[in-house]
Amino acid sequence: NNINELGVSFPDNPYYGEPIIKATDTLATVIVKAAQEGLRSFSAATTYTSGQYIMIICQTNSPSNLITPPAVQNNQLVCPAGSQEIR
Repeated sequence: NNINELGVSFPDNPYYGEPIIKATDTLATVIVKAAQEGLRSFSAATTYTSGQYIMIICQTNSPSNLITPPAVQNNQLVCPAGSQEIR
Protein backbone atom coordinates (compact mmCIF):
# COMPACT_ATOMS: atom_id res chain seq x y z
CA ASN A 1 0.00 0.00 0.00
CA ASN A 2 3.04 2.28 0.02
CA ILE A 3 4.01 3.85 -3.32
CA ASN A 4 7.56 4.36 -2.08
CA GLU A 5 7.99 0.59 -1.83
CA LEU A 6 7.51 0.43 -5.60
CA GLY A 7 10.33 2.88 -6.19
CA VAL A 8 7.98 5.37 -7.85
CA SER A 9 8.50 9.06 -7.19
CA PHE A 10 6.52 12.10 -8.24
CA PRO A 11 8.31 15.36 -8.99
CA ASP A 12 7.12 18.55 -7.33
CA ASN A 13 4.31 20.05 -9.35
CA PRO A 14 2.86 23.52 -8.68
CA TYR A 15 -0.45 22.60 -10.34
CA TYR A 16 -1.38 19.35 -8.56
CA GLY A 17 -0.79 17.83 -5.15
CA GLU A 18 0.91 14.49 -4.60
CA PRO A 19 -1.30 11.57 -5.68
CA ILE A 20 -3.30 9.84 -2.95
CA ILE A 21 -3.07 6.13 -3.69
CA LYS A 22 -5.04 3.44 -1.86
CA ALA A 23 -5.43 -0.25 -2.53
CA THR A 24 -7.31 -3.23 -1.17
CA ASP A 25 -7.33 -6.83 -2.37
CA THR A 26 -10.01 -5.93 -4.94
CA LEU A 27 -9.73 -2.21 -5.72
CA ALA A 28 -6.94 0.31 -6.38
CA THR A 29 -7.66 4.06 -6.49
CA VAL A 30 -5.73 7.26 -7.04
CA ILE A 31 -6.76 10.88 -6.48
CA VAL A 32 -4.91 13.91 -7.79
CA LYS A 33 -6.26 17.19 -6.41
CA ALA A 34 -5.75 20.56 -8.05
CA ALA A 35 -3.34 22.74 -6.10
CA GLN A 36 -4.33 25.97 -7.85
CA GLU A 37 -7.66 27.64 -8.53
CA GLY A 38 -9.10 27.14 -12.00
CA LEU A 39 -7.93 23.53 -12.41
CA ARG A 40 -9.93 20.32 -12.33
CA SER A 41 -9.09 17.37 -10.09
CA PHE A 42 -8.88 13.73 -11.15
CA SER A 43 -9.51 10.30 -9.71
CA ALA A 44 -9.13 6.81 -11.11
CA ALA A 45 -9.70 3.21 -10.13
CA THR A 46 -9.12 -0.30 -11.35
CA THR A 47 -10.63 -3.55 -10.17
CA TYR A 48 -10.89 -7.20 -11.23
CA THR A 49 -14.41 -8.53 -11.65
CA SER A 50 -16.11 -11.25 -13.68
CA GLY A 51 -12.76 -12.45 -15.02
CA GLN A 52 -11.55 -9.11 -16.35
CA TYR A 53 -9.87 -5.92 -15.23
CA ILE A 54 -11.86 -2.73 -15.55
CA MET A 55 -10.71 0.84 -15.00
CA ILE A 56 -12.07 4.35 -15.03
CA ILE A 57 -10.58 7.85 -15.03
CA CYS A 58 -12.73 10.75 -13.82
CA GLN A 59 -12.34 14.53 -13.79
CA THR A 60 -14.36 17.11 -11.92
CA ASN A 61 -17.06 18.77 -14.02
CA SER A 62 -15.67 22.20 -13.17
CA PRO A 63 -12.51 23.52 -11.53
CA SER A 64 -12.28 22.13 -8.00
CA ASN A 65 -9.86 20.61 -5.52
CA LEU A 66 -12.60 18.33 -4.14
CA ILE A 67 -12.98 14.82 -5.56
CA THR A 68 -13.42 11.35 -4.14
CA PRO A 69 -12.40 8.02 -5.69
CA PRO A 70 -14.65 6.12 -8.09
CA ALA A 71 -16.88 3.45 -6.58
CA VAL A 72 -17.98 -0.04 -7.60
CA GLN A 73 -21.72 -0.33 -8.28
CA ASN A 74 -23.25 -3.45 -9.85
CA ASN A 75 -19.78 -4.74 -10.85
CA GLN A 76 -19.03 -1.46 -12.70
CA LEU A 77 -16.83 1.47 -11.74
CA VAL A 78 -18.62 4.82 -11.55
CA CYS A 79 -17.31 8.35 -11.13
CA PRO A 80 -18.20 10.24 -7.97
CA ALA A 81 -20.85 12.95 -7.96
CA GLY A 82 -19.64 16.19 -9.51
CA SER A 83 -17.29 14.42 -11.92
CA GLN A 84 -17.43 12.64 -15.26
CA GLU A 85 -15.65 9.74 -16.92
CA ILE A 86 -12.90 10.72 -19.33
CA ARG A 87 -11.76 7.21 -20.17
